[in-house]
Formats: sequence, structure tokens, C-alpha cells
Amino acid sequence: MKECFKLSGKDITLYKAEKPNQPLVVLNMFEDDSSGVLAELQKMGDFDINLLVISKLNWNSELSPWEIPLISKQEPPFTGDASVYLDWLLNEALPKGLELIDGTPTKTYIAGYSMAGLFALYALYNCDVFERAACMSSSFWFPDFKEYVESHQMKRIPENYTSL
Repeated sequence: MKECFKLSGKDITLYKAEKPNQPLVVLNMFEDDSSGVLAELQKMGDFDINLLVISKLNWNSELSPWEIPLISKQEPPFTGDASVYLDWLLNEALPKGLELIDGTPTKTYIAGYSMAGLFALYALYNCDVFERAACMSSSFWFPDFKEYVESHQMKRIPENYTSL
């Protein structure tokens, strides 16, 4: 079942699992093209999850961990509001998603592509809510992010985590 709503100006799409008490995946996206993601997940076979998709994000603000100088005249600045967005995600979007799904999720994951992938990893260092993160084609080029990871501890080590 698909449910769409707005929360604080962001578009949210919730694909509810067929059965109660299934995992919850929080997927941050620039545009909501989640139907393609859901179709790929369904190709994997018996893959019953709750998928909470948050889109219409300000990529260079809400997902950037700190302010950096302009990297291009064509790009808006990276203003470093990831902590504000994470607070909103944990205190507004996630509770609303949990209210709408059936039962209690067995696990809660976070996922994202590009800047949202960087944010997913950033979230592991700043909260203990997510058991795993999927960081696809992540913006790990972000200045000083490697140093941040090396100098901080995750709040919760993901399941099946292997450090390089």
C-alpha cells in the first residue's frame, strides 16, 4: 500500500509492507523516483519492507554536514545543515512513518544516493537509530569527511560492519 503526504514542505511516500512487523528503510532522495527503487527491490523476490521515501530535499543544505566554500558558480553553496535535517528526520518524519506502518519494525535502516549517501553515513555517527546504512555512489569527496570519520565514533556499529 502506498501513502503520500507532506511534512514540513517535504514530499514523503510510504510503501507499507504487506505483513506487520517488517523492517523500515528510510530513503532520502532529491526527486521521488521511488517507484523504480521499489520495482528493483521486488525483483529480489520475497522482500517485504516498509519503505519511507523523503524527497524535495535541499541537497546542498540539508544533507551537507558542514559549510564549505563554493565548488562551482553554477551550484548553490553547501551550508552544512545536516544536523538540523537529522533532528527533523528523527523527531518528525520517522515518528510519523512509524505511526503509519503496521506493527513495529524489526530493524530500521537508512539509505541514500550521492549527497544522501554521505548523509546516511553521517547519520550513523550522530544517532543510534539505524542498524544499517546503504550509501550508494556517495559524495565521499566532501571536504574533510574522511578526517571526520577517522576522528569520530559511530553511535551504533551497523550489523555486519567491516572497517577497512
